Amino acid sequence: MINFFLFLIALNFSFLLFFKNFSKVIALYDEPDGFRKLHKKKISNIGGFIFFVNLSVIFLYLNFFYFEVV
Repeated sequence: MINFFLFLIALNFSFLLFFKNFSKVIALYDEPDGFRKLHKKKISNIGGFIFFVNLSVIFLYLNFFYFEVV
């Protein structure tokens, strides 16, 4: 169980270090339109992707390793 949490911490740390590179590869940017948005530069939307990856890894772990077939 501790290995799983260490894996999640390492995964999140790698996302934190390289989130701009991930944003460029995946092309997840919010571009300003000058009408409704106040920011002036493109902003990365990678936070939702990181949340999705974490939930997916947790659900896969629980499905394959935690729940036993009765």
